[in-house]
Amino acid sequence: MKSIYDIKLFVNLYDCFMRKIMFPRCFNTTIETHMGILKNELKDIHGKKVLELAAGTGSTAEVLPIDNSYIGTDVSIRMLNIAKTKFKKMGFQNIAFEIADACNLKFEAEYFDLIICNLAMTYFINIDDFVDGLYRILRQGGEYLCSVPISQNNGKKKYRINEKIATPEKIKDLFVRYGLAFETLKKQAGELLYFKAYKIA
Repeated sequence: MKSIYDIKLFVNLYDCFMRKIMFPRCFNTTIETHMGILKNELKDIHGKKVLELAAGTGSTAEVLPIDNSYIGTDVSIRMLNIAKTKFKKMGFQNIAFEIADACNLKFEAEYFDLIICNLAMTYFINIDDFVDGLYRILRQGGEYLCSVPISQNNGKKKYRINEKIATPEKIKDLFVRYGLAFETLKKQAGELLYFKAYKIA
């Protein structure tokens, strides 16, 4: 069955859908606030090897400094094609885009300085395989920057939530179990959790 992320009409409307529907109705925040948090975290990242998982249509191009080496992955070639256009328009020189399964990462061990994943980790079915692979390809001192929908205190959900990572406590326990230091960002927004995980010696 064809994925919705490979349907041309949906992909073309994806950015508008996220801005007008998903962020205000499901995440209880705005895309501007979301991008502002990411920009603040990425503004001092320069000359690094960066991997983005589930890169989608490439919104990270708006907040990542252009002097980084960037690889964007996703399961949808249509979305990656849009992402490629955005990164080129922003002036990035060292970029690549690949179809990849986030739970079965084939990259070289201890290669990336920074791995980014926005909003998509809740979709990763084999979440333990994902974190294990993440640890393998991060260099010592490297970091993982993530935003992910979580369950609220009232238990209500407006979005698909992976129960294995439904709360900040569950997410922290998962990453610590695989040897990664965990830190929530000071700035948070809506029904999303923003955090970093570090590979420490």
